[in-house]
Amino acid sequence: MEKSFGIFIRDKRLEKGFTLRKFAAATNISPSFISMMERDECQAPGEDKIKKIAEVLNVDEEQLTILAGRLPEKVKDAILKRPTLVRLLRVADSKTEHELKKIIEDALK
Repeated sequence: MEKSFGIFIRDKRLEKGFTLRKFAAATNISPSFISMMERDECQAPGEDKIKKIAEVLNVDEEQLTILAGRLPEKVKDAILKRPTLVRLLRVADSKTEHELKKIIEDALK
């Protein structure tokens, strides 16, 4: 099972050697909010704060946004520009990870 957003943030913060207060200062988020977030007692912050967290922890912003249960703005924009992507997502949802990797590899050839 994939880690929750809060647990992922806590693990990465500790892995990078940040205390709660130093991480709060680096991200400009209150220590109490970070503590609650890491214990999954509140929702993830907005995309602007997620972007800052990703920058400080040196993790992929889009993956972190998705882990927070949100769609990155770039993904939303792509779907709005090309609604046929919804159909592609439906098809992809029925495939295994191996099948998806193969489809992507073949498409990039």
